[in-house]
Amino acid sequence: RYEIYPENLKAILRKFAATAPLILPSAIKSRISEILIPEKIKSFVSIVKGQYHSFNEFNKFIREQKSAFPANDKETYSNLPNTNISTTTSSNSYESQNIIFYNSTRNFQNFVISDLFLQPAREDVQPIVLASVMPYSDEIQRLLNSIALKMLGHLAAGYPTLNNAEKNLVREKPMKAAVAFYHAVIAENKAEEVFPNSKPNGNTDAFRHFVWSGLLVRDLGEESARTFLNAHEMTVGQSPDEEAMDQFNNERGISSAKELLRSEYFDDTAIFEKAKSELDAGTLRVLTK
Repeated sequence: RYEIYPENLKAILRKFAATAPLILPSAIKSRISEILIPEKIKSFVSIVKGQYHSFNEFNKFIREQKSAFPANDKETYSNLPNTNISTTTSSNSYESQNIIFYNSTRNFQNFVISDLFLQPAREDVQPIVLASVMPYSDEIQRLLNSIALKMLGHLAAGYPTLNNAEKNLVREKPMKAAVAFYHAVIAENKAEEVFPNSKPNGNTDAFRHFVWSGLLVRDLGEESARTFLNAHEMTVGQSPDEEAMDQFNNERGISSAKELLRSEYFDDTAIFEKAKSELDAGTLRVLTK
């Protein structure tokens, strides 16, 4: 240690390097290390300090260390194929990308970093991450369901008016229910706009059922559309004639939507115009004029 050197040797060392007490093993250097080096990495320092170790010794020591960084339950994690490693990714604009790897097991995991990137042909273009960009499928579903339930929250004013079959669909299929009841609002608002003074079971109801059916077929497919439409018709207190009218106009909307799907473009306006033209032609069913 520096402190036990003869004074003349200390003088020579300080002449060549004024910081000799900090460079060579010394009491002051040890004290500074104790203060500045965090506890969590002192064990790593001790294994290499003052002696050499075999690869196996060093490898074993590293593997036995536990992570000091717990997983964040608010992150969306991806899985590296054929491993138990999860990852998160982030980008610093176009300058660089960060990938954090999480090993949830105590077993060593092997993977090839270069397999995760699309290497660019030009040096001034950063690599593109191929793996670790999508979360697990069940995590995607969880996120979509969460978003759908939030969307339903905005439509909650109408929830008390739903029948039991519709409420069951909200619980069982929240994402599709959000789409279905969003389109119900679209159809109802447009029907009131086109036929502001229509009587019950008149043009407004016919237009609304036609449009709602068409939008459901377009965005959920015919099978799911029928599930929601049939649930809606289970409302207590509806007369047989009213139910027959709604079912007839639903079928007209489904048929028109299937035709529109075969065309080049099917937006909301297309089904609005189709409903209006069928009412004008008298091909939709109404009970009151």
